[in-house]
Amino acid sequence: MISLRDHRHQGACMSRSILVPLDGSDTAEQALPHAAMLARLLDAGIILARVPETIVVPVMSAGIWITDEVEPPEAHAQAEDYLAEVARRAVLAGLTTQTVVPSHPVAAGILHAVEMTSPDLVVMTTHGRSGFRRWVLGSVADKVVHTSPAPVYLVRAAEPEDAAATPAPIQRIMVPLDGSTAGEQALPTAIDLARRTGARVVLVRVPVVPGFATVIPETAGWIPQLLQQKAVEATAYLESVAEALDTQGIGVDIDVEIVTAGGVAEGLVASSREWGADVVVMSTHGRTGLRRWVLGSVADGVLRQADRPVWLVRGGAEAG
Repeated sequence: MISLRDHRHQGACMSRSILVPLDGSDTAEQALPHAAMLARLLDAGIILARVPETIVVPVMSAGIWITDEVEPPEAHAQAEDYLAEVARRAVLAGLTTQTVVPSHPVAAGILHAVEMTSPDLVVMTTHGRSGFRRWVLGSVADKVVHTSPAPVYLVRAAEPEDAAATPAPIQRIMVPLDGSTAGEQALPTAIDLARRTGARVVLVRVPVVPGFATVIPETAGWIPQLLQQKAVEATAYLESVAEALDTQGIGVDIDVEIVTAGGVAEGLVASSREWGADVVVMSTHGRTGLRRWVLGSVADGVLRQADRPVWLVRGGAEAG
């Protein structure tokens, strides 16, 4: 069982909340300015979470000495003290803040905190520290991204001397689409964020040719024509989506990104740089030909390569 502690606006009820997992490192704390910015934009409170540090001890099991991670008695109090200190920092001034200390292991503890607090968003860096281990995509952050029922906003960790104290204002939001309903589930989040910031939305699609054209030698000559056809279809699709956003008063641009080297993820990352997107908002499920965007595929590729925040919206399954 975990409990929330209020640190400002005692008794205030947070209608919306953002969970920020921390581990005591400067790297993990790079998520704080982003979380604070989003909290003010979304009129949300902040929930700070830290799993206590553990130590490795030898234990006897079935007559064999093995090692186990245990939580020292003082670790829980140390985690609470650390979170209380973070809650008092200027970056969170004026925001309703709460703290929570879930049990280890780290990823399971963070996910338990998500389950118990039901945040509207989880904001965390792609790297941090857990004991002597790092949060890397493929470890803690990866597990949270794959499993969290709440959307996840991932901040690319920078070297401390390069980390920005204040995130750049959100002026351009990129939304990758692939023509599927599942992929379009990122649109409401992007639209809401655009309305709150006045940002323009860039709709991007990377055309792909059918798989058979790339594996059958006899059809290799068809690729340029097939790619041109897919680009025309992608343009028509994006224009139809853009028209719908325009009627809602959203400034919108479209980009059909042709990839000559690499895959869909590389094309999306290139587009985000070309347009100077301040954040990429995308669904964790979509379609690439007959394949899905699943973490470990397109969305995962964007996470690993993007040099700007990525807001992942949990998408539903789509047949086909």
